[in-house]
Amino acid sequence: MNKVYRTVWNEHTNTWVAVQETAKARGKSSQSGGSIVSELGLGGSRFMMTAAASAVLLMSGQAMAVRGDNSSSGNSHYCVYDETSQTVICGDETTESVDTVAGKPAKSVLLGKEANNTGESNVAIGLKSQSAEAASVAIGSEAKALHNQSVAIGQNAEAHADWDISIGRRAGAETVNPAAEGRNVAIGDGALRKAVSPNNNIAMGTSAGDELTGNANVILGTYANSKTANNEIRKINEGITASNVVAIGDRALATTNSAVAIGNRVKATGAIATAVGAGADASGAYSISNGYGATSSGSHSIAIGSAQNQNFKTQATNSFAIAIGSNQTSATGNSAIAIGTEAKAAGLNSVSLGKLAGHVASDATVAQLSQTVNIGYRAGVGVKRNIHGIAIGNGAGEAVDSPSGQNIALGNAAGSRVKGNTNVAISARAGQDVEGHDNFAALVDAGQNIKGNNNIAIGKNAGRGTNAAAPLEVSNTIAMGFEAQGTHNDTIALGQKAKAQVEDSIAIGRGVTTELLAGDTAGNREGMIAIGSETTKASGKAAVAIGRNSRGIGRGTVALGDASKSLAGQGIAVGAQANVDAAAAGGVAIGSVAKSQGVLAVALGSQAEASAARSVAVGALSQATRAALTPNAATSDAATAAANQVYALVQASDADKTAISATVKGNLGAVSVGNATNTRQIMHVAAGTEDSDAVNVAQLKAVANV
Repeated sequence: MNKVYRTVWNEHTNTWVAVQETAKARGKSSQSGGSIVSELGLGGSRFMMTAAASAVLLMSGQAMAVRGDNSSSGNSHYCVYDETSQTVICGDETTESVDTVAGKPAKSVLLGKEANNTGESNVAIGLKSQSAEAASVAIGSEAKALHNQSVAIGQNAEAHADWDISIGRRAGAETVNPAAEGRNVAIGDGALRKAVSPNNNIAMGTSAGDELTGNANVILGTYANSKTANNEIRKINEGITASNVVAIGDRALATTNSAVAIGNRVKATGAIATAVGAGADASGAYSISNGYGATSSGSHSIAIGSAQNQNFKTQATNSFAIAIGSNQTSATGNSAIAIGTEAKAAGLNSVSLGKLAGHVASDATVAQLSQTVNIGYRAGVGVKRNIHGIAIGNGAGEAVDSPSGQNIALGNAAGSRVKGNTNVAISARAGQDVEGHDNFAALVDAGQNIKGNNNIAIGKNAGRGTNAAAPLEVSNTIAMGFEAQGTHNDTIALGQKAKAQVEDSIAIGRGVTTELLAGDTAGNREGMIAIGSETTKASGKAAVAIGRNSRGIGRGTVALGDASKSLAGQGIAVGAQANVDAAAAGGVAIGSVAKSQGVLAVALGSQAEASAARSVAVGALSQATRAALTPNAATSDAATAAANQVYALVQASDADKTAISATVKGNLGAVSVGNATNTRQIMHVAAGTEDSDAVNVAQLKAVANV
């Protein structure tokens, strides 16, 4: 039979004690608490039982139960200890517990109006609190611990499965289809509320995991992984279905299996996505976002970095894209990589490394930015089109606009403002302001301000035009050397300050030039070659000057040798200081200091001179000074022979003299094998047969014998 008790304060032991409701006072009314306790030999004052006081009493470890025989209390509040069920019940007639469970005493504690227990070794404390099965604890108004070893603490807190722990108002409440073994931990107002078949979840924070469907999740933070409006999920009326997620932070969301979201208002909504940092958003499958506002929306994308605000967030918006940096760093192309503050990689497979690298023009054509590489501060800034292009260096490849791309710029500000395809610029400022294709520029400031194709400029300031407003319009040129320059099509200038200034010309050597001859027309100026140094120059169609300070001036001239000069058309000067005078058109001077000073004159040999027109000087120091004869008479006195007279023996008849004069024909000058002071023999001369043939000594001897 249930025994009914009431509690009083024992002043002797300083404890609350339970006394039988039917105990009578000795000599005083039943309203005297002191008399009641005195009857029991305890002494003290009376105490009216309340639910709160009973909780304090039962949990203090200082309560004592005193057995009585009468169960009727006459009071709506009571505290009962039942020996059969070994259960303590403190409440009213609505507070209920089973006596046994599977033949075992209930061994439970109930406290509160309408508190209810249907299991073993349970605790139910609070208005309408419920405990069921074994070792469950429900504390709080309408708290429910309904499965083995479950705990529900707080108003309307509910633990619906084995080993569930729910702490806080409505924590774990209204679970749908609870699992037999939950092992869920819900701590916070509304944590894991209305969860569907939850298992092994940890949810801590106001409304954390509200209406969650899933298992093995870790959710920490206010509204973390919650369907409530405050977490900014677009579909407000749908809960989150996910397992094995981690969501930590105020309004953190990890909405797909194995997703991780750590930070305030962070979202990991893609499959197995990871988002870390306030406002980070990983919506792409297998994507990663790390940093304030970082966004990875492409599958397998990675966004790492921070921003001043959401308008400057780091973004990786395409599949396999990687963006690492701050203030609008973005990788928007498939498999694109952007690393650096404000770096951008917009094209397919593009790479941008460095602050502002790849920060293309606002009207850029994305399809024409595929597979570009921009490395360095401002590399590739302002580009509109440059598919397959490469820019490496601070400011390299800026403002390129190329329909077919493949431009390469390596060096500080190299290859900037290029309009054309497949151009290459290497070194600081090389290849700037180029319009054309297949141009190559290497070393500082080489190949600038060019409009044309297939040009090569190697060397500081080599092959460059005056400025961008007045570009050098050439094609197919080669300029190699400091300030070397080919100013016309199809030219070659090799050497310091070498200048090939005529179409199809070649200038090789320091300071060597090819120049347009005065009066030459467009079709009469090609093919010049100048090779040497200092003042070497070739001027005139097909002119050639080879050697230091050599000069070939005139059409078809050739000057070969140190300081050689061929200054008349078709002249040839070969040898150091060999010289064909400007008046000696077609002249030939071969040999050191050889001179051709007359038209078509030939000087062969060191210091040989042919000064008469069409004369020939053969041998060193030879001089040909006699012009062509126009004979009108023959004389036997050589010493007194007048001009245009030939010599004849005194014995010669007039007919013989006429015949001798007739051997002089044409307008050719004399042939000399010596000079006035130095003569030579002509050896090994065969006997002459014609009147104009030379006669050898043998023939003269024969004449002497006649």
